[in-house]
Amino acid sequence: MPLAYRYLASLTVLKERINKRYNSARLSLVNQRLMMQQHQAAVAAIEVEKSQRTLFWLVIAGLTMLAGLFLRLYYLSSLRRRQERVIEADNEKSLRLEKQLIEEELDRAKGGLAEFMDNLSQKQSLIDTVTAQLAERSPPSLLLLPPNQTPRPARI
Repeated sequence: MPLAYRYLASLTVLKERINKRYNSARLSLVNQRLMMQQHQAAVAAIEVEKSQRTLFWLVIAGLTMLAGLFLRLYYLSSLRRRQERVIEADNEKSLRLEKQLIEEELDRAKGGLAEFMDNLSQKQSLIDTVTAQLAERSPPSLLLLPPNQTPRPARI
């Protein structure tokens, strides 16, 4: 029996060694799986960070473009208002000049009319004077004739 105990002891030692190796290999495999999961988690975290960074820069670019668009619209709006003010000032200036020219023409026309009325008045005075002088020199029957008819000489 001692030989059987020896074999049993050897078998037990071998069994323990095999179990140790198996457990060691199993522990190594679990360790590798854990390291792979940690690596995958790290890669996923890097991907998430990369996508967040990309999203951040896209948002920054979008906001920059939006701000640029608003600035451009503001510039164009202010340019249009400035042009409208210039056009309005030019229109106002041309209207003032036109009004001034019309007033000057009106003043000239009034002066011409006043001069014409003075001349007409002078001619009327002259006609009245000549008529009065003729009335003193000619017989009363001539004065009764309408202005279109001329007197006929008397027959002798």
